[in-house]
Amino acid sequence: MNKKYYWLKIDASFFDDIRIKKLRQLAGGDTFTCIYMKLMLLSLKHEGKLILEHCDDFAEELSLKIDEKIENVKLTLLYCENEKLIEILDENEINLPQVISSIGSESESAERVRRYREKKKLNNKVKSIESATTNNATKVLEMYNTICTHLSTCRKLTNDRKAKINKRLKEFSIDDIEKAFQIANKSDFLTGKSTSFTGNIDWMFRNQTNIQRILEGEFSKNNFTQKKKIESNFEQRNYSDDDYEIFYK
Repeated sequence: MNKKYYWLKIDASFFDDIRIKKLRQLAGGDTFTCIYMKLMLLSLKHEGKLILEHCDDFAEELSLKIDEKIENVKLTLLYCENEKLIEILDENEINLPQVISSIGSESESAERVRRYREKKKLNNKVKSIESATTNNATKVLEMYNTICTHLSTCRKLTNDRKAKINKRLKEFSIDDIEKAFQIANKSDFLTGKSTSFTGNIDWMFRNQTNIQRILEGEFSKNNFTQKKKIESNFEQRNYSDDDYEIFYK
């Protein structure tokens, strides 16, 4: 059997209703208001009606169903009847006008369709974000290959590269990254003209420090030449490619 689900749409002005305001101002008014709202929810089972099903007394049965004291239920029913928040149709049936005008429903199959559409919408959003990050990383890779003609070529956008590029894009603007590429491509050190070490995209995006060092001119020709002059006063040592890689991580 295809089940049907109901929900109650409470108007934003619910607590502005003068009848609800008066109810809340009574001694124990917040409890009475809570009871009234519980009755509204309970009535959803019968589309806005309360039906006497098990007991001889309506207040007794309602107090058992909503777990409230019978005295408080009686006072709430009395007030709501006087203020026309409920209508006593007969000894076995109570009508709640506010619920009837605010009720919504859907079948079990409709609920499945709705949940499927919500899940699909969420998946599409995730795919859209993933697509955006891939596109951004692809643009950076293409920019690198276009500008850094004297550095090692990057032929494939791996997942690891994509993750590191997108992380750097949160730390540097695309203009800063383009500027770093331009500086790196003119660097004797990073292009391997002055050493056996040659920079590549993996080294540049490995951490935040490397791009920052390039932008600050640490590897530009003048700074690096000056650095070599200072170091020439010390005993010369031959470094392997592994030494350069470790030193400039």
